[in-house]
Amino acid sequence: MEFINGVCLNDIFTGGDSRLLKKEISDSDLEIVYRQIANFMLQIFEINFERIGSLPTPRTGYSTPTPPLTWKIQEIAQAGGVHTFGDRSKRFSTVTEYFQHIIDQDWNQLREQPNSIAGELDAISKYTSLKILESLIPQFVNEEYKNGPFKLICDDFGPANMIVKSDEDFTIVEVVDLEWVYAGPAQLFGSAPWRLLHDRPVNEEWDFSDGNPPEATKRYFHCLNIFKEALAKEEMKFPRSQHKQLSELVKWSETSGAMYLHMLLSAGFFGPFSFPCMHLRHYVDGQWWRERASELEGRPEVNNFVANELRDLVEYDKKIDMIEKLRIRLDRGQMTREEFVVAVGECMALNR
Repeated sequence: MEFINGVCLNDIFTGGDSRLLKKEISDSDLEIVYRQIANFMLQIFEINFERIGSLPTPRTGYSTPTPPLTWKIQEIAQAGGVHTFGDRSKRFSTVTEYFQHIIDQDWNQLREQPNSIAGELDAISKYTSLKILESLIPQFVNEEYKNGPFKLICDDFGPANMIVKSDEDFTIVEVVDLEWVYAGPAQLFGSAPWRLLHDRPVNEEWDFSDGNPPEATKRYFHCLNIFKEALAKEEMKFPRSQHKQLSELVKWSETSGAMYLHMLLSAGFFGPFSFPCMHLRHYVDGQWWRERASELEGRPEVNNFVANELRDLVEYDKKIDMIEKLRIRLDRGQMTREEFVVAVGECMALNR
Protein backbone atom coordinates (compact mmCIF):
# COMPACT_ATOMS: atom_id res chain seq x y z
CA MET A 1 0.00 0.00 0.00
CA GLU A 2 1.42 3.36 -1.04
CA PHE A 3 1.22 6.45 1.18
CA ILE A 4 -0.26 9.50 -0.53
CA ASN A 5 0.85 12.96 0.50
CA GLY A 6 -2.01 15.41 0.59
CA VAL A 7 -5.22 16.46 2.28
CA CYS A 8 -8.74 15.08 1.96
CA LEU A 9 -10.77 17.57 -0.06
CA ASN A 10 -13.79 17.01 2.16
CA ASP A 11 -11.82 18.13 5.22
CA ILE A 12 -11.06 21.45 3.53
CA PHE A 13 -14.47 22.17 2.06
CA THR A 14 -16.64 21.14 5.04
CA GLY A 15 -16.64 21.64 8.81
CA GLY A 16 -18.45 23.29 11.69
CA ASP A 17 -22.05 22.57 12.66
CA SER A 18 -23.18 21.69 9.13
CA ARG A 19 -22.26 18.74 6.94
CA LEU A 20 -22.68 20.92 3.88
CA LEU A 21 -20.10 22.76 1.82
CA LYS A 22 -18.69 25.77 3.68
CA LYS A 23 -20.29 29.01 2.54
CA GLU A 24 -16.93 30.76 2.38
CA ILE A 25 -15.60 28.47 -0.37
CA SER A 26 -15.29 30.70 -3.44
CA ASP A 27 -16.78 29.99 -6.86
CA SER A 28 -13.29 30.08 -8.37
CA ASP A 29 -12.10 27.34 -6.00
CA LEU A 30 -15.18 25.29 -6.82
CA GLU A 31 -14.49 25.65 -10.54
CA ILE A 32 -10.91 24.43 -10.07
CA VAL A 33 -12.18 21.27 -8.41
CA TYR A 34 -15.20 20.80 -10.67
CA ARG A 35 -13.10 20.99 -13.84
CA GLN A 36 -10.87 18.20 -12.57
CA ILE A 37 -13.85 16.07 -11.57
CA ALA A 38 -15.47 16.73 -14.95
CA ASN A 39 -12.28 15.60 -16.68
CA PHE A 40 -12.28 12.36 -14.68
CA MET A 41 -15.92 11.80 -15.55
CA LEU A 42 -15.33 12.36 -19.26
CA GLN A 43 -12.56 9.77 -19.26
CA ILE A 44 -14.69 7.25 -17.36
CA PHE A 45 -17.64 7.92 -19.68
CA GLU A 46 -15.64 6.39 -22.54
CA ILE A 47 -15.87 2.96 -20.84
CA ASN A 48 -18.84 0.90 -22.03
CA PHE A 49 -20.48 -2.26 -20.72
CA GLU A 50 -23.03 -4.53 -22.36
CA ARG A 51 -24.98 -5.31 -19.21
CA ILE A 52 -25.86 -3.92 -15.80
CA GLY A 53 -24.20 -5.69 -12.91
CA SER A 54 -21.10 -6.36 -10.89
CA LEU A 55 -17.68 -5.99 -12.50
CA PRO A 56 -15.37 -8.84 -13.56
CA THR A 57 -13.03 -10.00 -10.80
CA PRO A 58 -9.72 -8.12 -11.11
CA ARG A 59 -7.47 -11.17 -10.78
CA THR A 60 -9.12 -13.58 -13.22
CA GLY A 61 -11.29 -11.26 -15.28
CA TYR A 62 -14.14 -13.73 -14.78
CA SER A 63 -17.48 -12.02 -15.12
CA THR A 64 -20.17 -13.19 -12.71
CA PRO A 65 -23.51 -11.73 -13.85
CA THR A 66 -24.87 -10.68 -10.47
CA PRO A 67 -26.83 -7.54 -9.56
CA PRO A 68 -24.66 -4.62 -8.40
CA LEU A 69 -23.63 -4.44 -4.77
CA THR A 70 -24.41 -0.76 -4.21
CA TRP A 71 -23.87 1.77 -1.43
CA LYS A 72 -27.65 1.76 -0.96
CA ILE A 73 -27.76 -1.98 -0.24
CA GLN A 74 -24.93 -1.63 2.28
CA GLU A 75 -26.50 1.40 3.97
CA ILE A 76 -29.89 -0.29 4.41
CA ALA A 77 -28.22 -3.43 5.80
CA GLN A 78 -25.95 -1.51 8.17
CA ALA A 79 -28.36 1.13 9.47
CA GLY A 80 -31.68 -0.65 8.99
CA GLY A 81 -30.77 -4.29 9.49
CA VAL A 82 -32.57 -5.34 6.30
CA HIS A 83 -31.03 -7.47 3.54
CA THR A 84 -32.15 -6.09 0.16
CA PHE A 85 -29.68 -7.68 -2.26
CA GLY A 86 -32.38 -9.99 -3.57
CA ASP A 87 -31.98 -12.75 -6.13
CA ARG A 88 -28.27 -12.95 -7.04
CA SER A 89 -29.09 -14.59 -10.36
CA LYS A 90 -31.31 -11.72 -11.51
CA ARG A 91 -30.50 -10.12 -14.88
CA PHE A 92 -31.36 -6.68 -16.26
CA SER A 93 -31.66 -6.06 -19.98
CA THR A 94 -33.10 -2.55 -19.69
CA VAL A 95 -32.78 0.49 -17.44
CA THR A 96 -36.48 0.20 -16.55
CA GLU A 97 -35.96 -3.30 -15.16
CA TYR A 98 -33.01 -2.15 -13.07
CA PHE A 99 -34.81 0.89 -11.67
CA GLN A 100 -37.72 -1.37 -10.69
CA HIS A 101 -35.20 -3.62 -8.93
CA ILE A 102 -33.97 -0.63 -6.90
CA ILE A 103 -37.52 0.44 -5.99
CA ASP A 104 -38.12 -3.12 -4.80
CA GLN A 105 -35.23 -2.59 -2.37
CA ASP A 106 -37.05 0.44 -0.95
CA TRP A 107 -40.22 -1.61 -0.55
CA ASN A 108 -38.25 -4.35 1.18
CA GLN A 109 -36.70 -1.88 3.63
CA LEU A 110 -40.04 -0.23 4.32
CA ARG A 111 -41.79 -3.53 5.03
CA GLU A 112 -39.03 -5.44 6.84
CA GLN A 113 -37.45 -2.77 9.07
CA PRO A 114 -39.58 -2.76 12.24
CA ASN A 115 -39.13 0.96 12.88
CA SER A 116 -39.34 2.14 9.26
CA ILE A 117 -42.28 4.40 10.12
CA ALA A 118 -42.86 6.97 12.89
CA GLY A 119 -46.63 6.54 13.06
CA GLU A 120 -49.82 6.13 11.04
CA LEU A 121 -49.55 9.31 8.96
CA ASP A 122 -45.89 8.66 8.22
CA ALA A 123 -46.72 5.12 7.10
CA ILE A 124 -49.47 6.34 4.75
CA SER A 125 -47.25 9.08 3.31
CA LYS A 126 -44.32 6.75 2.68
CA TYR A 127 -46.46 4.04 1.10
CA THR A 128 -48.42 6.32 -1.23
CA SER A 129 -45.38 8.38 -2.24
CA LEU A 130 -43.27 5.32 -3.01
CA LYS A 131 -46.17 3.83 -4.99
CA ILE A 132 -46.44 7.01 -7.05
CA LEU A 133 -42.68 7.11 -7.57
CA GLU A 134 -42.75 3.53 -8.80
CA SER A 135 -45.44 4.38 -11.36
CA LEU A 136 -43.32 7.26 -12.71
CA ILE A 137 -40.24 5.19 -13.57
CA PRO A 138 -41.00 4.79 -17.31
CA GLN A 139 -41.40 8.56 -17.63
CA PHE A 140 -37.85 9.16 -16.44
CA VAL A 141 -35.94 6.61 -18.52
CA ASN A 142 -33.66 8.13 -21.16
CA GLU A 143 -34.67 6.61 -24.50
CA GLU A 144 -31.21 6.90 -26.05
CA TYR A 145 -29.55 4.81 -23.34
CA LYS A 146 -32.41 2.59 -22.12
CA ASN A 147 -30.78 -0.56 -23.57
CA GLY A 148 -27.17 0.54 -23.12
CA PRO A 149 -24.35 1.07 -23.45
CA PHE A 150 -23.97 0.98 -19.70
CA LYS A 151 -21.36 2.95 -17.81
CA LEU A 152 -19.03 2.63 -14.84
CA ILE A 153 -20.97 3.86 -11.80
CA CYS A 154 -19.36 4.66 -8.46
CA ASP A 155 -21.84 5.46 -5.69
CA ASP A 156 -19.27 7.17 -3.47
CA PHE A 157 -17.31 9.09 -6.11
CA GLY A 158 -17.05 12.45 -4.39
CA PRO A 159 -14.91 14.90 -2.40
CA ALA A 160 -14.50 12.51 0.54
CA ASN A 161 -12.58 10.19 -1.79
CA MET A 162 -10.32 12.87 -3.27
CA ILE A 163 -6.86 13.83 -2.04
CA VAL A 164 -5.55 17.28 -3.01
CA LYS A 165 -2.00 18.63 -2.70
CA SER A 166 -2.64 20.99 0.21
CA ASP A 167 -5.06 23.38 1.90
CA GLU A 168 -4.15 25.99 -0.71
CA ASP A 169 -3.47 23.87 -3.80
CA PHE A 170 -6.62 22.02 -4.89
CA THR A 171 -4.93 19.86 -7.50
CA ILE A 172 -6.37 16.37 -7.07
CA VAL A 173 -3.47 13.92 -6.73
CA GLU A 174 -5.45 10.76 -5.98
CA VAL A 175 -8.97 9.33 -5.90
CA VAL A 176 -9.22 6.59 -3.28
CA ASP A 177 -11.54 4.14 -1.56
CA LEU A 178 -13.94 3.53 -4.44
CA GLU A 179 -15.83 0.57 -3.00
CA TRP A 180 -19.25 0.72 -4.66
CA VAL A 181 -18.37 0.41 -8.34
CA TYR A 182 -20.46 -1.41 -10.93
CA ALA A 183 -21.83 -1.22 -14.47
CA GLY A 184 -25.07 0.75 -14.50
CA PRO A 185 -27.34 3.07 -16.49
CA ALA A 186 -25.63 5.91 -18.36
CA GLN A 187 -28.27 8.31 -17.07
CA LEU A 188 -27.19 7.59 -13.48
CA PHE A 189 -23.60 8.42 -14.38
CA GLY A 190 -24.60 11.52 -16.33
CA SER A 191 -27.05 12.88 -13.79
CA ALA A 192 -26.75 16.25 -12.09
CA PRO A 193 -24.36 15.28 -9.25
CA TRP A 194 -25.88 14.93 -5.79
CA ARG A 195 -22.49 15.52 -4.14
CA LEU A 196 -22.03 19.21 -5.00
CA LEU A 197 -22.69 20.33 -1.41
CA HIS A 198 -20.67 17.37 -0.05
CA ASP A 199 -23.70 15.73 1.55
CA ARG A 200 -26.40 13.40 0.31
CA PRO A 201 -29.58 15.41 -0.37
CA VAL A 202 -31.72 12.87 1.48
CA ASN A 203 -30.30 13.80 4.88
CA GLU A 204 -32.38 15.86 7.34
CA GLU A 205 -30.60 19.16 6.68
CA TRP A 206 -32.07 19.06 3.17
CA ASP A 207 -35.67 18.27 4.18
CA PHE A 208 -38.56 20.57 3.29
CA SER A 209 -40.36 22.17 6.25
CA ASP A 210 -44.08 22.96 5.93
CA GLY A 211 -43.71 22.72 2.16
CA ASN A 212 -40.85 25.23 2.08
CA PRO A 213 -37.54 24.29 0.43
CA PRO A 214 -34.40 24.21 2.60
CA GLU A 215 -31.72 26.89 2.46
CA ALA A 216 -29.52 24.34 0.69
CA THR A 217 -31.69 24.49 -2.46
CA LYS A 218 -30.32 27.77 -3.84
CA ARG A 219 -26.78 26.79 -2.95
CA TYR A 220 -27.11 23.43 -4.70
CA PHE A 221 -28.37 24.89 -7.98
CA HIS A 222 -25.73 27.62 -7.85
CA CYS A 223 -23.05 24.92 -7.56
CA LEU A 224 -24.75 22.91 -10.31
CA ASN A 225 -24.43 25.85 -12.70
CA ILE A 226 -20.72 26.13 -11.90
CA PHE A 227 -20.32 22.39 -12.49
CA LYS A 228 -22.13 22.50 -15.84
CA GLU A 229 -19.90 25.35 -17.03
CA ALA A 230 -16.81 23.43 -15.90
CA LEU A 231 -18.01 20.30 -17.70
CA ALA A 232 -18.63 22.24 -20.92
CA LYS A 233 -15.09 23.66 -20.81
CA GLU A 234 -13.53 20.23 -20.24
CA GLU A 235 -15.61 18.64 -23.01
CA MET A 236 -13.93 20.94 -25.50
CA LYS A 237 -10.68 19.04 -24.88
CA PHE A 238 -12.16 15.70 -25.94
CA PRO A 239 -12.78 14.25 -29.43
CA ARG A 240 -15.77 15.62 -31.31
CA SER A 241 -17.20 12.08 -31.48
CA GLN A 242 -18.23 12.40 -27.82
CA HIS A 243 -18.59 16.18 -27.84
CA LYS A 244 -21.33 17.25 -25.42
CA GLN A 245 -22.63 13.69 -24.84
CA LEU A 246 -22.11 13.89 -21.10
CA SER A 247 -23.21 17.51 -20.67
CA GLU A 248 -26.36 16.74 -22.67
CA LEU A 249 -27.15 13.89 -20.28
CA VAL A 250 -26.64 16.17 -17.28
CA LYS A 251 -28.87 18.79 -18.89
CA TRP A 252 -31.52 16.16 -19.67
CA SER A 253 -31.52 14.93 -16.07
CA GLU A 254 -32.27 18.47 -14.89
CA THR A 255 -34.86 19.48 -17.48
CA SER A 256 -36.71 16.15 -17.35
CA GLY A 257 -36.69 15.98 -13.54
CA ALA A 258 -34.91 12.61 -13.69
CA MET A 259 -32.13 13.95 -11.46
CA TYR A 260 -34.51 13.75 -8.49
CA LEU A 261 -35.41 10.16 -9.25
CA HIS A 262 -31.70 9.35 -9.50
CA MET A 263 -31.04 10.89 -6.07
CA LEU A 264 -33.81 8.80 -4.54
CA LEU A 265 -32.69 5.60 -6.25
CA SER A 266 -29.09 6.08 -5.11
CA ALA A 267 -29.93 6.51 -1.42
CA GLY A 268 -31.45 4.26 1.20
CA PHE A 269 -34.43 4.98 3.48
CA PHE A 270 -36.98 6.64 1.22
CA GLY A 271 -38.50 9.82 2.66
CA PRO A 272 -41.50 11.61 1.11
CA PHE A 273 -40.39 15.02 2.43
CA SER A 274 -36.77 14.73 1.36
CA PHE A 275 -35.19 17.26 -1.01
CA PRO A 276 -35.39 15.06 -4.14
CA CYS A 277 -38.89 13.71 -3.48
CA MET A 278 -40.39 17.15 -2.84
CA HIS A 279 -38.73 18.59 -5.95
CA LEU A 280 -40.02 15.64 -7.97
CA ARG A 281 -43.53 16.28 -6.66
CA HIS A 282 -43.35 19.90 -7.80
CA TYR A 283 -41.93 18.84 -11.15
CA VAL A 284 -44.72 16.38 -12.02
CA ASP A 285 -47.40 18.69 -10.49
CA GLY A 286 -48.04 18.86 -6.77
CA GLN A 287 -51.81 18.86 -7.20
CA TRP A 288 -51.70 15.70 -9.33
CA TRP A 289 -49.47 14.04 -6.71
CA ARG A 290 -51.86 14.89 -3.87
CA GLU A 291 -54.86 13.59 -5.82
CA ARG A 292 -53.05 10.38 -6.66
CA ALA A 293 -52.03 9.93 -3.02
CA SER A 294 -55.62 10.51 -1.91
CA GLU A 295 -56.83 7.81 -4.31
CA LEU A 296 -54.30 5.33 -2.94
CA GLU A 297 -55.05 6.03 0.73
CA GLY A 298 -58.43 4.30 0.61
CA ARG A 299 -57.15 1.03 -0.80
CA PRO A 300 -57.11 -2.12 1.40
CA GLU A 301 -53.42 -2.68 0.64
CA VAL A 302 -52.58 0.64 2.31
CA ASN A 303 -54.64 -0.17 5.39
CA ASN A 304 -52.97 -3.58 5.65
CA PHE A 305 -49.53 -2.03 5.30
CA VAL A 306 -50.22 0.58 7.99
CA ALA A 307 -51.62 -2.03 10.40
CA ASN A 308 -48.62 -4.31 9.93
CA GLU A 309 -46.09 -1.52 10.35
CA LEU A 310 -47.77 -0.10 13.45
CA ARG A 311 -47.78 -3.57 15.01
CA ASP A 312 -44.08 -3.98 14.20
CA LEU A 313 -43.34 -0.54 15.65
CA VAL A 314 -45.05 -1.41 18.94
CA GLU A 315 -43.01 -4.62 19.21
CA TYR A 316 -39.84 -2.74 18.32
CA ASP A 317 -40.45 -0.13 21.04
CA LYS A 318 -41.02 -2.91 23.58
CA LYS A 319 -37.69 -4.48 22.66
CA ILE A 320 -35.91 -1.14 22.95
CA ASP A 321 -37.36 -0.70 26.46
CA MET A 322 -36.19 -4.20 27.42
CA ILE A 323 -32.70 -3.53 26.08
CA GLU A 324 -32.52 -0.23 27.96
CA LYS A 325 -33.36 -2.05 31.20
CA LEU A 326 -30.64 -4.59 30.43
CA ARG A 327 -28.17 -1.77 29.81
CA ILE A 328 -28.98 -0.27 33.21
CA ARG A 329 -28.29 -3.66 34.83
CA LEU A 330 -25.00 -3.85 32.94
CA ASP A 331 -23.98 -0.37 34.08
CA ARG A 332 -24.78 -1.29 37.69
CA GLY A 333 -22.63 -4.41 37.47
CA GLN A 334 -25.61 -6.72 37.86
CA MET A 335 -24.67 -8.71 34.75
CA THR A 336 -21.54 -9.35 32.69
CA ARG A 337 -20.99 -8.12 29.14
CA GLU A 338 -21.34 -11.68 27.90
CA GLU A 339 -24.67 -12.04 29.68
CA PHE A 340 -25.78 -8.69 28.27
CA VAL A 341 -24.95 -9.73 24.70
CA VAL A 342 -26.82 -13.03 25.08
CA ALA A 343 -29.84 -11.31 26.63
CA VAL A 344 -29.99 -8.69 23.88
CA GLY A 345 -29.79 -11.42 21.24
CA GLU A 346 -32.67 -13.29 22.85
CA CYS A 347 -34.66 -10.06 23.09
CA MET A 348 -34.21 -9.24 19.41
CA ALA A 349 -35.22 -12.79 18.42
CA LEU A 350 -38.62 -12.49 20.11
CA ASN A 351 -41.68 -12.60 17.80
CA ARG A 352 -39.60 -13.16 14.68
